[in-house]
Amino acid sequence: PMSLNQLASALRVVRNATESEKLYREALRMEPNFSLAKVNLATVQVELQNFEEARKLLASLEDLPLSPAEREEVTSTSVALELYFHVQPGLELARHGGGLESLHQLLSNAPESLLNVDGETLDNIRRYAESARELSLSTEPVSVPLPEDWPLIEALFMIPLVETVAEYRRAKSNLASNSNLTGELLVSANMEAVVNAARLAGDVLQDPIMADMHLRHWHALATNGISNMIPGQFKMTSNVVLGSNVKRTGPHLVAGTVRSYFGEIYKDLPPGLARGLVSLMAIADIHAFEDGNGRVVQTLLNRELEWAGQMPVLLDRDLGFGGQLTKAIRAVRRNNGDISGLIPVIRKGQKLAREFCAELTGS
Repeated sequence: PMSLNQLASALRVVRNATESEKLYREALRMEPNFSLAKVNLATVQVELQNFEEARKLLASLEDLPLSPAEREEVTSTSVALELYFHVQPGLELARHGGGLESLHQLLSNAPESLLNVDGETLDNIRRYAESARELSLSTEPVSVPLPEDWPLIEALFMIPLVETVAEYRRAKSNLASNSNLTGELLVSANMEAVVNAARLAGDVLQDPIMADMHLRHWHALATNGISNMIPGQFKMTSNVVLGSNVKRTGPHLVAGTVRSYFGEIYKDLPPGLARGLVSLMAIADIHAFEDGNGRVVQTLLNRELEWAGQMPVLLDRDLGFGGQLTKAIRAVRRNNGDISGLIPVIRKGQKLAREFCAELTGS
């Protein structure tokens, strides 16, 4: 049973929840009192999007003798799941063109018991903010006008699907002639709507509830039509990033930690690059969503630059997540929160954006 449980949990890391569930059930057939498998069977229902079943199974564990780690997992997922049910009606309206008013109202009325914070993560973010305030950051104005189709350009660089002007033109033509988008083309196309929506947010992110709402809305737009995603919902089970041993904020602490960041730290940061870099690190450390965090944080970083009149970035495969940016983020954590190592990567991304725009408009 223990081996089956371990194999099932490994499969969850590579997003094979269906096979994981089968193995947890087999482990429990062999050992009906195996509490860890019971906990895992309950939480994997969230990844299968069987939310009512997850709620029922979690409730059945309340009176069982569980280890401290098992109890923490049950409590964490239960709290996150209750927040899911609370905000889902507003998210559904927002996703289908009903506006953000209902979502904002529901987030405003969220019970305080669902909004606890991760103090350790917030302390790390405060170190990033202190580092940002100590840096002398020269501004890089938009020396090359952004093309009218900048949202699509930024969108296609997110994964990135394109890296050159020629590739961009081909992808743009493909989008115009293809009404049934799938795979990377769908993921990229979704990001155009995210960039357009984020551009309208402006200074409202200093309000923690508005920041919570907009992050969820951007994620909902980014994951629209993509299978196995839960659009706009913060994670409900603990997520693992392959190749990383960084402690992530627990699901039950995400919403409160996001709000505390924007309400206590973000609003006091200098706008532009400094606030963009700290926000990048904050969302990366909280890891608010099960998937799609990188696309959301790139969108936020570029808006912080754009709102301050600075050049947004384009990140190719070498510069972006999995490349120089990821290495720089890891260095920030190793160096006690010193964010200066991120600046060269951002400057390269701004240079790439200027050169791309100049070539596109010049030809």
